[in-house]
Amino acid sequence: MKIIHGCVGLFLFAAAGVHAQEVRVDTLQALIPTTPIPGSAHTPSDINGDGFSDLVWTNPFKHQVGYWIMGLNSSGEVERKSSVVLDMGAGNFVGAVGDFNGDGFADMVLTNADRDLVLWTNNLSGKFVASSLAPYSSGWQLLGAGDVDGDGQDDLLWFNKGGCQFGYWLIKKGVRAGIRTIPVACGYSPVAIGYFSPNPRISIVWTSSAHDLWIWDSMGAGFRSYNVTQTATSNVLIGFGGGVAGQGISAIYRQNFPDGSYSTFVTYMTLGRTFDTSGHQTAFTWSSPTTESVGLPWSVGGSIISGRAPQGGALIEQQGNGSMDVCMPQASSPPQSGDCASYSFPRDWFMVGAPGNGAGPRGEELTP
Repeated sequence: MKIIHGCVGLFLFAAAGVHAQEVRVDTLQALIPTTPIPGSAHTPSDINGDGFSDLVWTNPFKHQVGYWIMGLNSSGEVERKSSVVLDMGAGNFVGAVGDFNGDGFADMVLTNADRDLVLWTNNLSGKFVASSLAPYSSGWQLLGAGDVDGDGQDDLLWFNKGGCQFGYWLIKKGVRAGIRTIPVACGYSPVAIGYFSPNPRISIVWTSSAHDLWIWDSMGAGFRSYNVTQTATSNVLIGFGGGVAGQGISAIYRQNFPDGSYSTFVTYMTLGRTFDTSGHQTAFTWSSPTTESVGLPWSVGGSIISGRAPQGGALIEQQGNGSMDVCMPQASSPPQSGDCASYSFPRDWFMVGAPGNGAGPRGEELTP
């Protein structure tokens, strides 16, 4: 375990005259937590405040954002209840989804190639009210949102790959209230975020070309870093998340051939973490792997979360033909095929935060 502290106030505003940078669906990870929040009735990505996460979509060709209101039907199966489409304006992309004022309803942050930030605050009636946040410096990419300090309000997470730095903006009532940057070992990139400990503070999952796996658990003013790498593998992590409070976390790997290409098989494993009374990890275990064949193209989409009893989270499996399987959120084990509902979607729409969009280090879609 390693304790990581950072520096304050190192990337406040964009410098004048700096060139625009590439901002697209396949460059913005827009990571969304894949788990419920321990000890909270609020749920990540919950647009209507009912305790069940909703799916946020973007159409970059029509400059639109949309969302599906999700829930359970009378049989206890995941169900799409309604959908909404909104215009974002040309050049804008969803960079983060989070609750930035603590009211239990998800808001959004839009960004563009000029490094502007626009906060869309949920008006609790299915629409959003826009306001400006400060621009950001060249080289930094908006990573997503999660609650760093445990105050019930999500904060903006940042990554500077070239500078080997992670950063976050503390957000209070929709206004930036603090900034911190933390060095990261060069060659590492974030692959997932979630509440992977018993604490109501965000965790960041990192990996590298060595296929190792590290979890940073926020302590509020810094992070504790834990190596949770399983037995050495040449397989590549393409999905990570789900479970509750560090238990039942799913990891999905694609199987690689020696020449670097990959097969049509994916491997599923489950991570369980053990903690002391202070919420610090003391041990971890991996389940035995299970492997199955998938039809290509195939990728990991976002996640679906139940934030109220029974709590749970599950990764979404997405087929490249415009269909996906949305499974019942689980607390301690990956969902079985019988717990899943299939949905189709237009191929010019992309799920915000889906690893399969290609913005992350290992999340690209598996293609024939």
